[in-house]
Amino acid sequence: MQNEFPEGVAIIYGGSGGIGRGVAMSFARAGTPVAIGYNSKQDVAEQTAEAIRALGGAASIHKCDVRDADQVRAMTQDVIDTHGRVHTMVWGAGPVVPQRLIADWSDEQFRASIEIEAFGFHNAVRALIPHMREKGGGSFVHLGSAGHDWFPHLDGLSVAPKACNEALIKGIAKEEGVNEI
Repeated sequence: MQNEFPEGVAIIYGGSGGIGRGVAMSFARAGTPVAIGYNSKQDVAEQTAEAIRALGGAASIHKCDVRDADQVRAMTQDVIDTHGRVHTMVWGAGPVVPQRLIADWSDEQFRASIEIEAFGFHNAVRALIPHMREKGGGSFVHLGSAGHDWFPHLDGLSVAPKACNEALIKGIAKEEGVNEI
């Protein structure tokens, strides 16, 4: 493995999901340590960390309910204490959402989708910006959807919060780009 990243770690929120696991493995193959954020799939997070270690990489797992800003701040500090600098944060967390017409969404479904994806992303970004400023920058990556440009049938519970995060990514780039690596 050859490290293609600056010193430090990549945090993968949702690193125990299918896409998140693939992203974590890709970072490991590129030679960077990985911090895997998970909420309910500890077994998958541990399996992913073991697979990364089998490649000769460094990995840690961190349980966190991203809807809770205090948990996100504590996880961020734990990752920093474990690995030092965070150079990249990848947002892949999100609930499995039912495929429904907008008119058929329950308030609870919409709230959960927004709280996990949009508020969770907001919590993670706010916890990391001071660290990245102090360390000279970093990267925020959101695993979004092109659905906000071509709304896929029945997928609004996924697309709506991802559109919010896409707007936040643009704002982060605009406001924090001066701290870029």
